[in-house]
Amino acid sequence: MDGNGKAIDAATVTVKLAGTSTVAVIYAAKTGGSAITGGIVTSDSGGYYKFYADTADYAATQLFDIVVSKDGFVSRTYPDVHIVE
Repeated sequence: MDGNGKAIDAATVTVKLAGTSTVAVIYAAKTGGSAITGGIVTSDSGGYYKFYADTADYAATQLFDIVVSKDGFVSRTYPDVHIVE
């Protein structure tokens, strides 16, 4: 959301391993398939986004940093996010 509570559509959401600059291996579907290139997804018109991390790639204790950015807005990092099913 922006400062006025409006959803930010088409924002770039980058998923990284917590505390690093290493881009995480993420997927568009819960069932896996091909990894999303660069660990980046885009928010929809409601400002929502989704991705999946596979337990075959990461331990259940792995934390992630989620970076949301878009031209004209201040980027925001959500550190140490625990992704659970």
